[in-house]
Amino acid sequence: MPFTQEYLKEYEEKIRQLPLEELYEVLDIIQKDSTNERINIVEKRIEELTGDLPIKNHSEDNKEAYTPIKEIIPPEKKILAILAFVTICFICIVVIAKTKVDANSIGFIIDDDFLSSIADYVYYQTLYDIFFTPSICFGAATIFYAFGFISIKEGKKDVEGYSVVTHLVPAILVSWALATAVPKTFDLPPTNSEKSTVQIETVTYKKETSFRGVHKYYLYFSSGSKLKVDKNQYEQTYIDKSLYTIYQRKNIIIALPVNRYVLKVQAQVIDEDEN
Repeated sequence: MPFTQEYLKEYEEKIRQLPLEELYEVLDIIQKDSTNERINIVEKRIEELTGDLPIKNHSEDNKEAYTPIKEIIPPEKKILAILAFVTICFICIVVIAKTKVDANSIGFIIDDDFLSSIADYVYYQTLYDIFFTPSICFGAATIFYAFGFISIKEGKKDVEGYSVVTHLVPAILVSWALATAVPKTFDLPPTNSEKSTVQIETVTYKKETSFRGVHKYYLYFSSGSKLKVDKNQYEQTYIDKSLYTIYQRKNIIIALPVNRYVLKVQAQVIDEDEN
């Protein structure tokens, strides 16, 4: 006996309130219906939630039957797991980097201990700066995605609202986080077990570059070396200013103001006229 339109309308409203797991159970129960009306309603709802129809099998009497596929992880859960995993990885990097920075605290006296730990300090401080903001972005993206996923699963939000909150906002956050972090990884300074060396140099030239809205700032020194710095140090450093330049092998890893740090070891003084 066919179902009435009123019954089917009521049935569809009830189906939209059920979570995904119960939908598979309902589908298993109604597979013996003489018509496909209720089956089509449940199938449509499952497809809305997962993007896939249930797997079809053939029973012994050659009638199509539907087997619930609870063991198959929905795409939404996979995406949520990936976001959560990346977030945890980024947070671990931030925590480890911060711990290393604190362990290699350099102070304001440039001595042998300072030169032995400065490379590690600069490396982990840079690592911390790179991943701190992206870890927040990935965390926020995970929360947004989880909120949308749970809401649609419980029938509290329609598919359109789910797409905006769960896909658009997290996609923007993830894209911005990666665009911020990935280019900066190339700025990680070199580090090894060798003790760093210190020189006293003057700034001979300053340069600002811009590419697709990303600004980079460089200081050039009397030795011919250059160092990428942040905007604040760039603006506060003037031409002919003397700085302590700390080298790891042949690379400058940091430049420090001579009026703030106290030198307790012998430094090489490089004049511009020597080059």
